Amino acid sequence: MNLNKYSIIFIFFISFTILINHVNSQGPFPYNTTIGCSIFADNATFARNSQFSPYKSVSITSDTCQASHPEYSESACCYTYQTNRLKTFVQSNQTLFGQCPGCLANVWSLWCGSICSPFQQSFMVPTETIVQTSQVIKVDFVLHPDFGQGLYESCSTVKASNGKTLGSLYSDKQSFFNSVFGDYPQYQINFVFNTTGYNSIITPCSNNQQTSTTTSSTDSSSKSSYSNHSVIYILLALFSIIVIIGF
Repeated sequence: MNLNKYSIIFIFFISFTILINHVNSQGPFPYNTTIGCSIFADNATFARNSQFSPYKSVSITSDTCQASHPEYSESACCYTYQTNRLKTFVQSNQTLFGQCPGCLANVWSLWCGSICSPFQQSFMVPTETIVQTSQVIKVDFVLHPDFGQGLYESCSTVKASNGKTLGSLYSDKQSFFNSVFGDYPQYQINFVFNTTGYNSIITPCSNNQQTSTTTSSTDSSSKSSYSNHSVIYILLALFSIIVIIGF
């Protein structure tokens, strides 16, 4: 009897340890990064190479990154007025990306992450800066391959002005990202794909979807992707507790 009791106690502690590590590993974002900001956007055409800590308690305004990604209202490398400029930039491309609501949502998530994520310094890396003014000229934007592939596929059926689909114009995600998104108004972007890069839930392209530029949430996506496993670990731990009490 004692042997069985100790075995169950051991199982409980193993399950509890796995659960704690699992929850801690999630964090508020689905990628393994370090907190910190690397770029501050002064205006629509000028951004500074600047290392600073994320802002706390950023106000939530309708149709901004803080509204679509509530975690950016708690901690972010951007202010609301900066995401208002971003909204204007994305809306200027809505005729193209809006052909697929999922594509548009993913593009919005991409740009919100680039300026607002409190882990910005981990995946937005300035590679060329004007020393006298600290103006950022070139940036490496590191993306998780799954996010990059998912965004590429969601936009592949979107038609360019020449009537051809983006999927036919660009054969892979590398050429797609560097060609379509590389010329950002503030700096030149070189996209790099690595598993430590920015990641978020992908909204698939669907004719039945009703998605705006402000409907995706990185935080909720990271939690939902792990929810099933968390439930299993919690139930296992609770079962062990009940059995131990029974002893």
